[in-house]
Amino acid sequence: MNSTEVQKLIEQNGELWFYETYLKIRDQDQPRFIPFAPNNVQRDIIHPIFQRQEEKDGMVRAVILKARRMGLSTVVAGRIYKRTIFNRNTKSYIVAHEVAAAQTIFNMYMDFYRRSPAYLRPLRRRANSRELLLDAPLRSDGEGLGSHIVVKAADDKKQKLDEGGLGRSDNIFHVHGSEVAFWGKSAKEIMMALQQSVPDVPGTTLVYESTGAEAGGAFFDVYDKAKNDPSFRYEAIFIPWFVYEKYRFPLDPGEEMLLDYDEEWLQQMHGVSLECLKWRRWTLANKCNGDIDVFRREYPSTDEEAFLYSRGKAVFNIPMLQHLLTIALRKTYTTYDVRRGIISRATGGALKVWAEPSYGRQYIVGVDPAEGLSEGCNQAIEVVDAATLEQVAEWTGVVPTTELGRACVAVAEMYNNATLAIEANSYGGAVINAIREIGYGNLYRMEQFGSSRSTRTNKIGWYTSGSSKPLIVQFMDSMIFEGQLILNGEDLIREAITYQYVNDDQGSIQTGPPTGRYADRLMSFMIAAFIANRRFPRGAMDRKARNAVVQIGERGGMSPRDALRRHQAEESRRATEAARRKPTCSHGVAKLSYRR
Repeated sequence: MNSTEVQKLIEQNGELWFYETYLKIRDQDQPRFIPFAPNNVQRDIIHPIFQRQEEKDGMVRAVILKARRMGLSTVVAGRIYKRTIFNRNTKSYIVAHEVAAAQTIFNMYMDFYRRSPAYLRPLRRRANSRELLLDAPLRSDGEGLGSHIVVKAADDKKQKLDEGGLGRSDNIFHVHGSEVAFWGKSAKEIMMALQQSVPDVPGTTLVYESTGAEAGGAFFDVYDKAKNDPSFRYEAIFIPWFVYEKYRFPLDPGEEMLLDYDEEWLQQMHGVSLECLKWRRWTLANKCNGDIDVFRREYPSTDEEAFLYSRGKAVFNIPMLQHLLTIALRKTYTTYDVRRGIISRATGGALKVWAEPSYGRQYIVGVDPAEGLSEGCNQAIEVVDAATLEQVAEWTGVVPTTELGRACVAVAEMYNNATLAIEANSYGGAVINAIREIGYGNLYRMEQFGSSRSTRTNKIGWYTSGSSKPLIVQFMDSMIFEGQLILNGEDLIREAITYQYVNDDQGSIQTGPPTGRYADRLMSFMIAAFIANRRFPRGAMDRKARNAVVQIGERGGMSPRDALRRHQAEESRRATEAARRKPTCSHGVAKLSYRR
């Protein structure tokens, strides 16, 4: 047997056969070496994706977000090792997040080499400093393969990769970035150097894989781009914990499981089996000390969860938002185009409408007129039913100030001449001027807060400040917790899920989206909902009132959640009746039209 014959057998039996037959790995459970038999994630998810990419483009480009200990590094290592030992002058580069991890990965390559048959071990010149040089020894007359496998660490202080340690002139054919989210401040520079060093030609590989870290880091950016930018060559792959065959415990005969809210959500959203949920309970108690945030960080169910729980603390109640998201994903909406102040029904239009305007109802329109200079930062218009706090319509986009003003007026007129609440900071003043030039008069005027009775000022618009922002954030938090919001937009809910406590430049704690993300829809909605509550007060119940509602419900055999929802429905009905009794506000000039 020789290497040429082995390559023919690989063509007949497939690459996975090569792994199982010739590669040995360390057993995770016992101190021994075993054949590399790919698990279901390696075999059924990663390998088919790599194979499909190779058949389509001749090369592999992937960004993989994963749960812990699924064997991603092993399957990528097997792929790179095979392509290095069977090809001449091939340089493969592996970068781990720390020196210890780099040494572990290098040991895996050395295990592949040492424990394979002699006819699959090319001549080796050296194997030290985490470099396996597959070439003839200097004193040998034979011809070597001339291929390299180099393993480096992103935090290696002796040879910093972003300061020439990588070698931008290197011609690298295969790259594996391991735990990229933990590469530190130099991650972006290292990734750029790696990408520049790998030619876009058939037969090359560039794979980044990692568990989640803070949203906004270099790994988050490349994953987000791969997920949302069709022109980006890399494919985003997320692997949740519950797909891994080892993350499940069999149920005992006759065993029944009473599921909590999180477990019910996992079943409804992802179809997670009882066997997986049993493993989850054990792992949560024994590996995560009962801390659900730790479990979500190490074993995420969604890609958003992977980044959300890695750093920082969420502002809002995540289980409630996940419940709202589950409902929102089933809802339908109508789309309209808003152009030059005219609204017309259009497939794929920027205005999403979940509930058409109803005669006699009051609405508040919140507007975040973000400058839209950064990618992903949009202007946003949110329409809120003042009586029920339901998100009934949403518009996002990036348009000139005058066009945004026209869009605001058109949407406000569509919803019964609704009150327009423009965030007046920065570009908001220009939008307000554009609206006033049109002649729309129902504009919100800022209030002075701090006492039981607020006073209206002459300032048009909502001014977000260190004193006003906590009011809308706390109100939003209370309404989410009490279940008194109806959120229909998936994007709005996702912005709320990722909203967190962050440290500003002065070291004080503020609230906001993670680095690299925005909360335009959320800010617009919070402003509108807060103002709606000022006009039609409902407020979050204090603990005494909440307990009273729950106790009354329990007497009637209702759960606390159902009791609170019944109370909410009754309060919404009363607010709606009050809204219908109040005359609809109007303005003097109606220059724009609304076409159904």
